[in-house]
Amino acid sequence: MLHVLLALAWRGPPVTYRVSTRAGLAATLAVDDSCVLDDPSVLCAYDPLAIDARFADRQSEVAGRIGSVGLAAFRVWCADDDGATLRAELSKLGPVFCKVGQTMATRPDLVGLETSRNLGQLQDAMEPEPDPATAMATLRAALGGEAVVSAKLRNISAAPVAAAPNPGPGH
Repeated sequence: MLHVLLALAWRGPPVTYRVSTRAGLAATLAVDDSCVLDDPSVLCAYDPLAIDARFADRQSEVAGRIGSVGLAAFRVWCADDDGATLRAELSKLGPVFCKVGQTMATRPDLVGLETSRNLGQLQDAMEPEPDPATAMATLRAALGGEAVVSAKLRNISAAPVAAAPNPGPGH
C-alpha cells in the first residue's frame, strides 16, 4: 500500500486534459471569464513533466512529506479530544491543510459541534510566521525574484497583518 501512495505522490494519477489553457477552457464553456490569469505570462498550467523535473532529485523530501501527513493522520485517529489534535496537526502541516480545516469548521453537521469549534480556531487564532524574512524569501522564490515582487506587490510589508493572536483557553 505504501508503494502505491509513493507512486501517486511521485507521478500523480494519470490525467487526460482536453483544454490546455484557462482561456481555452473559458471558450469551451462559453464563459466570459477574462482576468489577469488570461495573460500567458501569469497562466499556470498543470505540467506533470515540470513537476517530475522539480522533484526528481528530492525523492526523500516527497517521501518525508507523505510520512508526516500519515503520522499526523495516525495521531488524529488515535486521539479522542473533539478536534484539538486535528486542529494542531493541520496547523503544523501548513497553509493548504489549514484551509481544509477552516472549511471543515464551517460544517458542524459533518464534523460535530465541538470539532467545528476547535477547527474554528484555525480561522482566528493562528500564530503569525515567526520570521517574516522567511515569508518574504518564499514570495521572492515563488514569484521569480525581488524585481517581480517589487513590481507586482508594491505595498507589501514583512509585518504580519492577517494572523490573529491566540486568545488563550476559554475564549
